[in-house]
Amino acid sequence: MVRILTLLVLLVSGVVHAFAQCCCTDIIVHVSLKDLPSVRSEREFEVRSLEEYHTTQLADRDSTDLTLRVRMDAGCGLAERRFVITRGPTGERMELSVLFLGYDGVHPSLRVAFTPGLYDIDLEHLIGCADLSVYGDLAPNDSIVPNTRTIRCTAGSLRVERDQHGVALEPLDLRAGAFRPGRLDAPFGFAAAHGYAEFPGGTAALVAELVEHEASGHSFGRPWTTYTGIGCVNENGRFHARIDRERTPRVHALEMALMDVVGWLPARISDDHQNGTSRPIRSMVRFSFSKSDD
Repeated sequence: MVRILTLLVLLVSGVVHAFAQCCCTDIIVHVSLKDLPSVRSEREFEVRSLEEYHTTQLADRDSTDLTLRVRMDAGCGLAERRFVITRGPTGERMELSVLFLGYDGVHPSLRVAFTPGLYDIDLEHLIGCADLSVYGDLAPNDSIVPNTRTIRCTAGSLRVERDQHGVALEPLDLRAGAFRPGRLDAPFGFAAAHGYAEFPGGTAALVAELVEHEASGHSFGRPWTTYTGIGCVNENGRFHARIDRERTPRVHALEMALMDVVGWLPARISDDHQNGTSRPIRSMVRFSFSKSDD
């Protein structure tokens, strides 16, 4: 009985420790309704999460400043949160997909105007454009004097608001497609010209690298099928991937193999401190590839 009780104590303490190590911070998306005609109340709008395992919901329903505050469950690691905002009287819909790296700390908030359509936002790209440190610049600070600046990145214009509560990032060119995540299959040179990360040779070159990796004895199972997912390319070109499939040993091994593939070119933006130069930033990409078992 004593041994059983001891094991239970250890198990519970281990679970508590695991939860203590997990980040539970949220990301707030401020959705402005001020430019919309004839908005009587924020209650005209409904927010619905498109994620099965993560919550996205209104943080307040009684505000009177014509701003929806949507709370996204950030979690830890590579993440994508998708939600849709619907205006009841008109049926207008704005669908947002936000890609980022969740971590145990303070996240910046997002600011967008309600604009019907489908939008893909790379939060890591925004953080890199603003040249913010996730371990210092984003934390609340009572001594900060509130300020706003608008900067130009390769992908578009970005408004950066800073006050005592933290940082809010507002991409200003969403309708034009700015600040979307990169794509593995983008034509070589196109991604770099628009400030996105890229893999020279695209999908075919990546698959060739994986085949070589498998031939060297690092098997991740066969037959291959079509894999899609998201990834993060850091400033040094290191790639971390999350595949959109059930968590199996094969999928995990393939994600590990993708980490060993070298050759990614990180996204680059103009360096405001050094005229005529650029600096690498961390950014997100979407990928899709397949290989038949031949």
